[in-house]
Amino acid sequence: MKTKAFKTQRQRIRRLEKKWAPLLGLRWWSIEYCFYDKRKRYAKATERDGQTSVASCVADWRYLTAVVSFNLPMWTTLSDAKAEWVFVHELMHIFLQELQAPRTDHMDHEERICTSLAKAFLWIRGEAAS
Repeated sequence: MKTKAFKTQRQRIRRLEKKWAPLLGLRWWSIEYCFYDKRKRYAKATERDGQTSVASCVADWRYLTAVVSFNLPMWTTLSDAKAEWVFVHELMHIFLQELQAPRTDHMDHEERICTSLAKAFLWIRGEAAS
């Protein structure tokens, strides 16, 4: 990924951060955003069950910290509406990860709840994609 494209996508995500972090009440959290432009580096950081996603989030509720990682080559393929949905979805994980039990089967439930919450917040803001 070229430097200009990398910066463009990073700015796109930063705009979403400025919009959504305050709306969701996350300003008191310390959230680090990581941007990956090479599949291997991103996969090492975020691959789960052999699949690479466009973004991922790991939160530590004890210390109010989170890391949200973005696979920028995949991110470039998203429309603005889809990118916003993905971004909000990942922030929903911040609220829910403390509920995870050591068993991995809860992850599917967390994914569904994050999806529902992201859609609800976007709908409330009148910004849901048609």
